Amino acid sequence: MRQMLLLGLFSLGGWAMADPGARPPVDFQRDIAPLLKARCLECHGPDKQRGGYRLDDRVSALEAGDSGSKGIVPGKSAESALIGHVTGKVGKRMPPKGDPLPPEQIALLARWIDAGASYPGTASQKATSSHWSLQPVGRPSVPGSLHARVLNPVDAFLQARLDKEGLVRNPPADRATLARRLSLDLTGLPLSPERVKAFVADNRSDAVLLLVRELMALPAHGERMARPWLDLARYADSKGYGSDPLRPYAWRYRDWVIDAFNRNLPYDQFVIEQLAGDLLPGATLDQKLATAFHRNTMTNTEGGTDREEFRTAAVKDRVDTTAQVFLGLTLGCAKCHTHKFDPLTQKEYYQFYAVFNQTADNDNSDDQPRLPTPTNAQAALKTSLNATLGALDKDSSRLVRFDTAAFQAFVRAAIDGEKLWKPVVPTAVAATGGAILTMTPEGQISSAGEAAKSTYTLTLPPGLAGTQSLRLEVLPDDKLPARGPGRSEGGNFVLDRISLTEQPEPTRPIEGRFVRLELPGAGRFLHVAEVQAFLGTENLARKGKATQSSTAYGAEASRAIDGNTDGLHENGSVTHTGANDSSLWWEVDLGKVTRLDRVVVFNRTGPGMRERLDGVVVKLLDDKRATRWETRLAKAPERDVSLPLGGNGPRPIAVVGAKASFEQPQFTAEVLLKGESGKGWAVGTAAGKPAMLEIRLARPLTGTAVTVALRQDYGTRHLIGRFRLLARVGEPALPLPDASLLKTLATSPDQWNQADRARMVALWLPLSPEGKEIAGKREETVKKLAELEKQVVSTPVMEELPEGKKRKTRLLIKGNFLTPGDEVAPGLLAAVGPRVEGAPDRLKLARWIVSAESPLAARVQVNRLWALVFGRGLVETEEDFGLMGTKPSHPELLDWLASEFMRLKWDNRAILELLVTSATYGQTSTSRPDLLEKDSGNLLLARFPRRRLEAEAVRDQALAVSGLLSPKIGGESVYPPQPDGLWQAAFNGERTYPTSMGEEAHRRGIYTFWRRTVPPPGMQAFDAPSRESCTIRRFGSNTPLQAFVTLNDPVFVEAAQYLAARMAREAGTTDARLSRGFLLCLGRDPEPAELATLRELHDKALKDLPAVRAGQLAGKAPWPEAMPPADRAALFSVANILLNLDSFLTRN
Repeated sequence: MRQMLLLGLFSLGGWAMADPGARPPVDFQRDIAPLLKARCLECHGPDKQRGGYRLDDRVSALEAGDSGSKGIVPGKSAESALIGHVTGKVGKRMPPKGDPLPPEQIALLARWIDAGASYPGTASQKATSSHWSLQPVGRPSVPGSLHARVLNPVDAFLQARLDKEGLVRNPPADRATLARRLSLDLTGLPLSPERVKAFVADNRSDAVLLLVRELMALPAHGERMARPWLDLARYADSKGYGSDPLRPYAWRYRDWVIDAFNRNLPYDQFVIEQLAGDLLPGATLDQKLATAFHRNTMTNTEGGTDREEFRTAAVKDRVDTTAQVFLGLTLGCAKCHTHKFDPLTQKEYYQFYAVFNQTADNDNSDDQPRLPTPTNAQAALKTSLNATLGALDKDSSRLVRFDTAAFQAFVRAAIDGEKLWKPVVPTAVAATGGAILTMTPEGQISSAGEAAKSTYTLTLPPGLAGTQSLRLEVLPDDKLPARGPGRSEGGNFVLDRISLTEQPEPTRPIEGRFVRLELPGAGRFLHVAEVQAFLGTENLARKGKATQSSTAYGAEASRAIDGNTDGLHENGSVTHTGANDSSLWWEVDLGKVTRLDRVVVFNRTGPGMRERLDGVVVKLLDDKRATRWETRLAKAPERDVSLPLGGNGPRPIAVVGAKASFEQPQFTAEVLLKGESGKGWAVGTAAGKPAMLEIRLARPLTGTAVTVALRQDYGTRHLIGRFRLLARVGEPALPLPDASLLKTLATSPDQWNQADRARMVALWLPLSPEGKEIAGKREETVKKLAELEKQVVSTPVMEELPEGKKRKTRLLIKGNFLTPGDEVAPGLLAAVGPRVEGAPDRLKLARWIVSAESPLAARVQVNRLWALVFGRGLVETEEDFGLMGTKPSHPELLDWLASEFMRLKWDNRAILELLVTSATYGQTSTSRPDLLEKDSGNLLLARFPRRRLEAEAVRDQALAVSGLLSPKIGGESVYPPQPDGLWQAAFNGERTYPTSMGEEAHRRGIYTFWRRTVPPPGMQAFDAPSRESCTIRRFGSNTPLQAFVTLNDPVFVEAAQYLAARMAREAGTTDARLSRGFLLCLGRDPEPAELATLRELHDKALKDLPAVRAGQLAGKAPWPEAMPPADRAALFSVANILLNLDSFLTRN
């Protein structure tokens, strides 16, 4: 009936009702194209031409098919074969399937042909469309009206239409109903009874406006407005497709949307930042975060999938979503062929596609690129902590003192410490590759021979117990090229690895309690598939307890001792530390000190994964956490490595620190520590001069013989020519002091210049008593900063590819990424909006969408806001403003609102305020016989449209009236109770649903974790989408499953228990309690008959409920202590019914 009425209204021509006797001109787009599409083009369109005849193009339609008769003769319908066939007077009646065309449709075709058979919008006539939505936004005059209840232009336009139809608007709703309606529409939550009472008593002329502005200023307003936007943005906490792995870091985008609405960010800026915030000049962190809008696309990284296929699918999704959300166009219909109805070609689709085809994301499993996106609270805390560090640093330089005994002791230790370095005379020297080493009695070693590359091996004598630092001095020599100290032509060398092994004490086994892995360096991840600790054939690690420095992607430390050596992360047996972890470690506690024979480390496998573990240090610690054994793996194993710990073999000693007196750029002591072949320490321009490398060992030597290996594997003859080795016990007070530093230390502080003092402050501060106190505070602050960095979420964002890495875009034949056609350049849609100079990028596209000349953006958004308030848009098909979409019920009003929206600088709240302060919004929803007869679909809004609440609001309202709802804004997604085992249906990925407890279980629905393959079941029953793709509008249903949810879902049962307890606490008598519950739920007092019904229900429950059942029904809610269980259960029964009332579940 509603569709028949709509068709009837617009088949009369014009936008308003016309004289019934008039015969308006036929409009091809409005009247003919839908008819041809519905009944003719399946057999006579671009894909199929039965009888050799085609009707979708004017040139073809004017020709004759196989019959020889011209299908259309412009101006002469009686001579046109088309009319003969549809009437059945010529040949076979058309269409052959279904009912014949009704006389009124045949008459339309005839009038159209008689008028010349125009085909606006086709290539044969002109490229642009005459369709209403593609015309410039007009500014119609507001109709004049003498009606007392025309409060603003919205009422004026609607009233003019009602007057023409002879309809009278419903009377105003009572204040309590209006208050509840406004609160649910603007915040998604009910007002408190006290606030409703105050509003009802408010006699000010602007009381409604004041309440509207009060509600829109609440944080809950942003949550309410964000809910439908998340459907549009296909926001979810998982990646979709078969295994549907989790995306637990997506929530920062959801919070950005909430915040944007709470800031009332102008809609044009809202659009620009989401499509291209990263491309704005001087883009802020918030603007970059906004681009996560288009990183909500699904990804598929299952084994055997083609990454390019799903990257292409994601780009197509961005194109389709952009067009539907911001332009109201079904551009996605043009990905395989030119659009059948709208002026959108397949080439234009891929030109639009080319704009989105230049981002760095590539269907990666880690969703890169991602950006650390601290919350406002985290950013404020970081600023505060950095300010604390700044103050500490400022205090430190001011407080440090040089007139103390402690400083003098340090000076003596530093100066005297140089005397502790003793030359080491190796007991044997050897070299590989043809190099020949000779040694003087004092321990100076020279190299000769024709070796290109070589490893020098030095055997150090026993008796070096306590040594923890070694110094390698490279020495010039006139016999070397350029006086050395190296043997290359320029006198240089490259030492790319230094390693030490120590002979163990003969019969002492290796014992320890903790097996620990440490990975030095910033910006890295530590992940292993398995760590085994063997005594004989028993793997003791399986019985231990594993921990690690941080955890990402749910990859807990325990995965490395689960007995599964599978190195593929996606198979769930690989550990993973978090981003921004500055101190990476993993360890297993074996429970007690025990002897071990060997440790086996299984690496993560997969492309580019092996080298992530390069440089890992493997240690065995005793119960006091002292190192008993360690080794460093310069190169991590492809799969696994077995590390013997037996007492009869040499024990590696890790080098954990290095410092050089001079370094060649890119060939530093730090590079040497990495142990990569061909990369290491060199002196470059310091050729001909002595230089020193000082290394720090992970532990002191025990006094047994030590072997030192110096690997030189770079280029040709980049070997050390002359050198010696020195050792000292303990760690030096001052590593590698140069002569000028020692001279400054030996000088009185009052003789230092400014540079000397600055150098001494930096040197002494961390060692001084006062500096250590500050350092302790500083370390604590740095630790807090590090902890904060671990908590900061990294959100997937859009990031443009750099020049030189841009992709070429080709038209995909039939949309198939495997069959590319011609190359296309980035471009926009010719029929939509103004022309853009130069090749468009995402920023130009975004600005083009919301330009003042755009015919669609403003219309689409005000229509969306209208639907939010009135339940249905002025254009019902919010997703389709094209030819196949519905026409506006009030076109002048739509254009006036769109023009007003732009005039008000795209202010969403201003338009909402206009709508909800109208008399149309404030009327009752009561239906009347005359309205049902003339306007059964309520298109003309002579009554307020009554509709059920959205899925999230159904739950939120129940929690709110019960007092359970958490007011917390933002944060990680939560896991309210749901039936057991639903996540087990997932083919792969995470299968454990971590049910939230306490306050987190009672957050608003917008914060519920949204897994695409298993959406929240309670919300799905109330028509919530999966969000696998963009959902423009939800289609409501009424099913028994919905009652099962509100009657039996644990959340609703708990809400009923707490509502009943609240009723008991806030009123004394039974009738007062029942009235209080009714008031809490519906915002008004019950009528006497309603109260009597509730009392009857209560008394029956009190009589019939068994005692055992009564205690269960009352639950754990905070009841008055003296209240009997039976009374509690009876009140619960009433509360349960109140939460299931039709009036409670609808916004009326």
